[in-house]
Amino acid sequence: MNIMRQITYNKMRGQAGLTLVEMVAMTGLLSFLIIALFCLFSVANHLFRAGDAAVDVEEQARLAITQIASDLKQSGYYIDPASGRAYPYIFANATADGLFIEYTHTPAQHEAEENTSACGPTKEVVFRLAEDVDGDGYKTDSTTGKIEWGSNEISYQLRTGPDGVNQLERRLNNSSPEVVARFVERVTFDDVYSDPTIPYAQVRVVVHMRRKTTDGRIIKAGHSTMVKMRNFERED
Repeated sequence: MNIMRQITYNKMRGQAGLTLVEMVAMTGLLSFLIIALFCLFSVANHLFRAGDAAVDVEEQARLAITQIASDLKQSGYYIDPASGRAYPYIFANATADGLFIEYTHTPAQHEAEENTSACGPTKEVVFRLAEDVDGDGYKTDSTTGKIEWGSNEISYQLRTGPDGVNQLERRLNNSSPEVVARFVERVTFDDVYSDPTIPYAQVRVVVHMRRKTTDGRIIKAGHSTMVKMRNFERED
């Protein structure tokens, strides 16, 4: 009887040991699966954020181009007889001169790689908009047929914001900045006077976007358009 009890006890010990090994193996396997799932979730989360950032950058560039084009369609070549200022005025690297010297400002910071389209001088612009000055419902003078020009100056300038992010600003008389787009690496405006290959009364606008995500990914985008202004040559 004592022998049988000993055998039964040994069997029970053997079964308990096997169960413990199985539990250790299962615990290790479960830990491995949890770590793998966590890594997979982390990668998916980073990809999702990168995709979301890319969509945001593309949308901001598109909206910026749309707003700029809407303004430029109501602008044109014009010399103000009172001040002698000729519009549109395009200046490079945030450095204006002559009659527009007050538009000089601190240049935006740039991170684009050399020998890429996003690397190069910025070109900003100042212009006036056609307006119904005499209130007859038209933006042309009823007597002379010439375009009526508003008194306000509109400018688009690229500046680095307080948070270190470049932002494209629409300014009224060089003040009251309205942020049109953030994460703008470079912007250029060109007309026939800054680039002879561009037709009269047209302005080429190029916006380069660049955004770094929290995990170090670089999101890039670029949009451009050609805008036809209201008149075909300077009214000298």
